[in-house]
Amino acid sequence: MLSQSAKQINFNDMKTTVIKYIVAVSLLFVSVFNSFADGSADFNFDRAAIESDFTELSKLEQFVESKDFISLSEIKEQEFLPASFSGLSLSPRHMIEDPMGIPGFWWGCIFGPIGIALAYVLSDKDQYQARQALTGCIINGVVSVGIVVVYYLWILTYFSMY
Repeated sequence: MLSQSAKQINFNDMKTTVIKYIVAVSLLFVSVFNSFADGSADFNFDRAAIESDFTELSKLEQFVESKDFISLSEIKEQEFLPASFSGLSLSPRHMIEDPMGIPGFWWGCIFGPIGIALAYVLSDKDQYQARQALTGCIINGVVSVGIVVVYYLWILTYFSMY
């Protein structure tokens, strides 16, 4: 039988060995993934193409600034929009901006009833965002009740076995 100090030394040796293997494997993965990242085309860009796109955008901006009020039909008449954009629907439903960049669903899901009120107020009284927040609140409630029910059923079955 090994003494207590021998067991402690043996455990420390195993711990050191495991840490060395973890570090070695981590370094291996890092070097492999780093070799895949070299020469990636994700970070290359064509400056001329970007400048030509912004030139068209600058023309559109100057045209809009020259008018006090401009409609989408006037922009289409001047042919500032590419053909790929001409078929898009620019209805208010597609132009909804989330309050503070967070969708209404998550306001309700995370903050509950207060989130519904916050989503409604922060979105300038948009009922669509309030409905989304209500949906998030209801789903949060259903999931929470489900978790509690499963937990209590698990506890009851555990204690009924003994």
